[in-house]
Order: sequence, then C-alpha cells, then structure tokens
Amino acid sequence: MKSNVGHCLAAAGIAGFIKIVLALRHRQLPPTVNFDRLNEHIALADTPFYVNDRLQAWEVADTDRRRAAISAFGFSGTNAHVVVAEPLAREEVRKSAAPRTDGNGVVVPLSARMPEQLEQKARELLDFIRNAEDPIDLVDLAYTLQVGREAMEERLGFLVSSIAQLTEKLDAFLSGARESEGVHRGQMQDAKDSLSIFAQDADMRDAIVDRCIAQRQLGKLLSLWAKGLDLDWRKLYGEIKPKRIRLPLYPFAKQRYWIDSSSATQTATTSTALHPLLHTNTSDFTAQSYRSKFTGTETFLRDHRVKLGGRGVQKVLPGVAYLEMARAAIQHAAPAQAKSPVLEISEFVWLKPLVVTEPKEVSIALSRNDQDANINYEIFSEDAAGRSVHCQGFAAYKPLSATPRLDLDQLKGQMTRGAVDCDALYGMFDVMGLQYGSAHRGITSLHLGNHQLLAQLRLPECVLQGSAAFQLHPSLMDSALQACAGLIVDFAQPPGEPLVPFALASLQVFSACTEEMFAWLRYSSGSRPEDKVIRLDIDVCDRHGSVCVQMQGFSARVAESAASFDSAFYGRLLERIMTGEVSAMDAAELG
Repeated sequence: MKSNVGHCLAAAGIAGFIKIVLALRHRQLPPTVNFDRLNEHIALADTPFYVNDRLQAWEVADTDRRRAAISAFGFSGTNAHVVVAEPLAREEVRKSAAPRTDGNGVVVPLSARMPEQLEQKARELLDFIRNAEDPIDLVDLAYTLQVGREAMEERLGFLVSSIAQLTEKLDAFLSGARESEGVHRGQMQDAKDSLSIFAQDADMRDAIVDRCIAQRQLGKLLSLWAKGLDLDWRKLYGEIKPKRIRLPLYPFAKQRYWIDSSSATQTATTSTALHPLLHTNTSDFTAQSYRSKFTGTETFLRDHRVKLGGRGVQKVLPGVAYLEMARAAIQHAAPAQAKSPVLEISEFVWLKPLVVTEPKEVSIALSRNDQDANINYEIFSEDAAGRSVHCQGFAAYKPLSATPRLDLDQLKGQMTRGAVDCDALYGMFDVMGLQYGSAHRGITSLHLGNHQLLAQLRLPECVLQGSAAFQLHPSLMDSALQACAGLIVDFAQPPGEPLVPFALASLQVFSACTEEMFAWLRYSSGSRPEDKVIRLDIDVCDRHGSVCVQMQGFSARVAESAASFDSAFYGRLLERIMTGEVSAMDAAELG
C-alpha cells in the first residue's frame, strides 16, 4: 500500500483495507508501483508468491472466492492481521422469499439537511434509474432508502407501485409539481406542533404506527414520517428482509473553504463579506444600504474588459453583476419570506458603466414603496466628480406555483440553422472591443434556429471555487447575454463598438444557477430583427430543463465612455422610469 499512497502511519491498516475492498469490487489486482527488481535476499522463485507490478484481472476458480490478507505492524509492537473475502452470491431462494409489493404500494423516502440537497438527491435518484443498465427492483430500492439512509430535516416521500411510476413522480417533482397523489413533502421544523402529542405519549405513537403497519396504511405512515416522525421501517417486513443495493449517496453541498493564495484580495474579505458582490451593511435609521469595494483583481473585473471610446480597454463591472448585487441586498434586507418565493426584478436600466482602474467603492440603497409593496433599489458610486448612478429599478417577491420547464430535446430539434464556432465567437467579441478572459468564456456550444438560438453554458473551472455563494453567477449570466450576439450581430460584419446591456423589463429568479446550464434566446413579442432596438427574452435552465432564471425584454446599446456620458439626459430618463411615465422597454428606444 505504501507505494500507492505513501506512508500512512496510524492509517496504514485502514488504507490497506480500502485497497482490498476496491480490488474485490473491480476484480482486479492493483500494481505495486516503482518496483524495478527484487531484493537479492528474498527468494521467490520456487514459491507461489510474486510482486505484482502490473494491473491484471483477479482470476479464481469458479468454485472459489477471492480472498486477501492485510498485515499492519504498529510502532508500539501491536500487530494485526485481517483476512477479507468477497461475499457469497445470494441464493435465489432468499430473494424469492423476500416480500414484494402487495398492491398497497411501496414507500420510497428521501431526506436531506437543506431543500437544495433534497432536490439534488431526487435528481440523482432519477438519473440513476434512467441510466441503470439492469432492471431495478423497486422493493430493494425502497428498503435501501428506508434503512440505509439517515432521516434528516427536509423530507420527501413517494408511495408508488412500480419503477415507472416512481420515475414519473420524481420527474414531476423536479419540474415544479410539489403536490400530487402519493407524494408527501414535509419539514421537521414546521411539524413540531402537529406531532407534539406523539412526543408526550410514546405508547399512543407506537399503537398508531403498529396499526398502520398491520392495516398496510402506507400513505398515512409516509405522511407521519414526512412530518418528522421517525419510523422503524423494518417492521414492514418479516424475518427475511429485502436486500440493500447500491444507490446514490448524499449530495453534500459542494462549497469549498480552501484559501486561494492567488486571490488575496478576494479571500481577505471572504470571512467578513456578506456576499462576493455585497461586502458590508451600511444601513442606519435613515436608509437600508450596503457597500462593496472592488480592486480590479476580482475575476468578474479582471476577465471582463470593454473598449470605452477614447479611454481604450477598461475593466468594467459586468451588467449581470448588478442583478446579483441587487438580489443579494434584497435577500439580506427583506424579512423571512413565504416558502419558495420568486424574486422578480423589473424595469432594470443600466446607465453609466462602472470602470475600475483603482480600488473603488460601490453602494446599493434600498427603499420600500408602501403603495405597491415594491422594493426600489439604486446602485451608485461617488468620487471627486460627484455621484454616479449605475443602475436602478424595482423588485418584489411573488409566490411560486410551479417552476417553468423547457423541453430541451424539442428545442435542440428546432435549431436547424447550424452551430456557431465558440472560438470564432470570442474572436469576434475581441474585434468589437469585448475582451473576455477565461472566467467569462462560458459558452461551450451555440446552435441557431429561426429567430431563436440555444446556447450551452458551463461555469469555467477557474471560478468553481466559491461559486456556491452566487445565485446569478456573473460568469454564467454574462455568457447567457453573450449569446445574444447570435441574434443581433452580423458575424460577417461585426460592429466596431461593443454592445453592452441597457434595459431589462423583467427578471425572475426561481433557483440558483448550476455549473452546467442552457440559455434559450428568442425575440420578445413584437420585436423584429430589423428593429432599431432589438428586445430579447431569455430562459436559463439546468441540464434537466428546469428554468432557474427568466428574463424578458432585454436590450443592449453601444458602450459609451465616461467622458461622453450624458448624465443629465439619463437622469431625466431615470425619473420618468421611476414615476412610471415610461417603461424600461420604452427607455431602450429613447436611450
């Protein structure tokens, strides 16, 4: 073992055990690496022993089992020797004797610490079933989840009679249908009062559970479990239990905490910042506000450079970063929301670009409109020249009925006008004055259809660390907007000036972006390719088609330098938007 992983000291024994179990599982003998020649004092020529210096199949006679031994010699003089053998094949009589479904259905429980992990667990189970090479026994699957997994706070249960029915209900749940027959969703924290009588009277609890088991009232049992009552599922079975099978394990939140020394500025604020784009709370009795300080070393600035008139190429904060900044500020400032709310940001207008040539402070101010319950926000910076407003708009929380879902296979079939070479696309951006570094090159494929396109996005490797802190990750969202070029730019004659975001009628956030996404772009209702200002609708979904972000009425304009920015004109335009005189879509025409 030492040649494979090094000297493990006290962990040498368990490391050897893990190696043997893996060798038994794969039925292969792993090599001892870095072996050149045998010690001259060891004579193995006339023995059955040899040093295995290559990977080879672990062959045994049909009537035998694979076996291996571990020897661990401790510094204290304590020695241990363990023999490990592969398990005997299960006898078919045992399998046939195990209880099968009896017409009342089978209970399939799932649980997790957080709602996000519960949804991920359901998604991984669905993928496992769909990708299985051999048929899956429903009872074995259910039994494994019942007794082989810890029951956690967030709970989801299915009462089904077949693998096909389970697949259908998992798919419906992931598509946003949270309530349907045979599906039970609960949370232990919300169920304390309803189950308090069970906590006080254990005899009553056991009597009710035993009666439900005897009468095979599985739906009622599952409902109690979903509300937080822990059950001994083994009582559903006789002496011979179903077998446990290999299923996906717990989907831990993949948030890294390793310090990246190459990003000293970002990591210096990680421990204290509220969010990568929202560093400190500067609220007082007069206003709700937050402030951030950007140095230009951040990936969303370092790899996002725009040519601004006579000033040359500058580090410019991506337009999508303001959306995430507003979302994060509202989340921190708003009271606890009802379950599964949708944040809608509307009448969003990008004004003066934020150029970072030296450390720069940016603030966001929030206020509440008591008449329509909207949240007003304004993102601005201040310097010797005065106050510069970068964007402004409204936001509100809305109840979620069902998450929109796209049929990706159907959309892919509609993209009949060919694919765009991604390297050529980013080369065209360079010509336009949009210089995207590795952190902002998230388009992996782009396929054109009739007045629409479908772009596949992937979070670049260089920004995976810390990505869990974002819901609207700047790299992914900016890549979605980059795809607009497929509809509004003539690739044969690209414009000599960069296009930057200007107005957005509406944005709804259903869930956080994932590492792999698809963006479906098409013209907004009433907008045409020949219009002076083109407006687009954009849906950004995960690889299963569940929409995470929905944008309507997005438009772009030619970037202006700070010197040419008409602050008086845009100030008047902002006032007209905030008073409802014009909409963001009308403002795009005026701008």
